Amino acid sequence: MRRQLLLAVLCCAVATGCSDRPTQPSVPDPTFQEAARKCITPAGMEHLIRTTFQPADQSTVLNRFRDILQLLNSDPAEARRRAINLVNFTLERFNSDRLVGGSSPDLPRLVALLNGFLCTVGLPKVFTVAALGDDGAVGIISPNDPTTTVVTETQHAGVEIPGGSVEEPAVVTIRRLPDSPFPLLTEFDQYPQFYEYHSTAGFTQDVLVGVCVAVEDQELLDRLRLAHNVPEVNPTTIEVLPFAPAPFLSCADIEVGSASRRGMFDLAGGLLGRALAVLGPQPLYAMRKGGGGVGGTVRNFSPFGAVDTLAFMTRVPPLEQHVTAGSAVGVPPGVVLTTPSGHLMAGVPMTFAILSGNGTITGGVTASDANGRAAVQSWIVGFGPNQVSATASAPAGLGFLGSPATFFARGN
Repeated sequence: MRRQLLLAVLCCAVATGCSDRPTQPSVPDPTFQEAARKCITPAGMEHLIRTTFQPADQSTVLNRFRDILQLLNSDPAEARRRAINLVNFTLERFNSDRLVGGSSPDLPRLVALLNGFLCTVGLPKVFTVAALGDDGAVGIISPNDPTTTVVTETQHAGVEIPGGSVEEPAVVTIRRLPDSPFPLLTEFDQYPQFYEYHSTAGFTQDVLVGVCVAVEDQELLDRLRLAHNVPEVNPTTIEVLPFAPAPFLSCADIEVGSASRRGMFDLAGGLLGRALAVLGPQPLYAMRKGGGGVGGTVRNFSPFGAVDTLAFMTRVPPLEQHVTAGSAVGVPPGVVLTTPSGHLMAGVPMTFAILSGNGTITGGVTASDANGRAAVQSWIVGFGPNQVSATASAPAGLGFLGSPATFFARGN
């Protein structure tokens, strides 16, 4: 199917993939291998222009690129605007079969050229081969555009950008990420599919991001929330977005049932999991069509996917102990943290605190280990009844069923 890309200079745009384009283009030459690593030289850019555009367009593009170079020092804002217009022009030619190779050009070469236009004027390189494929999208957004939706051809991912959300023209791209390893920085269950969003400019107001997930169980869908990595805040956590409907998604054709929440190794566990993964995935995981979508509002882009809002904290027995006052309990209070899929959650911050009694604890601030377990080092109880609480910390929007929990002891 030929994708229809509606791109105009400083106008709203929706770009989607084209199923007849090759995903494994020919091996690139050193010119745009270098462009993929850093900004390509003006001479290298002119080489790419000549080898990417048909003769009828070469002079026009070369002149526009040289004008951009002239503006870099005197008017960088205008240079950025013209560079994005040139990206727009290039994508128009790409979708109207007017590049060398038509609608199936050497995609790494095209990606290098597009990123070269951006890099030349100091904008981030956001183009990838995946963004130009079936499950990717590209959109050009300007300050004067009305509300614009950029959606993949599959309609499995997209973003709705309100008018006036950018202060300068921006390129927005979406690309599908592999389902494994899971890209979100969390121990909570996460579900395929995953997408990475990029923009060359920041947003002045919230935009609506939506992603389809390979889940059709309604109870589970009701618990899922869209999340994304926030490494600039914390390199090991995510932000969970309040639910928002994403009407631009179409998820009914998603294949579900073949991919678990954490992969078959984690679900089955240990050597048994490896045996199941090798010997019997097809009988255990039947393929079927169906899925749902989740959406949320955000101002910064990164990898996005769906996470289950639920996990469990279980107390490790004994729950009540009797000892001589002033001595330590035989088994320090501890808990085990698991997800609904059975994944043992490591690295979850835990806080143990005295609730009542004159006892003391050591190691009250800790984190769960590789077995999902967290415990205090010791609990010395006072005379009479004593209580210790255990509380698991979760990213905002997620929670642990059973937290906080209470342990009891009596000092005789």
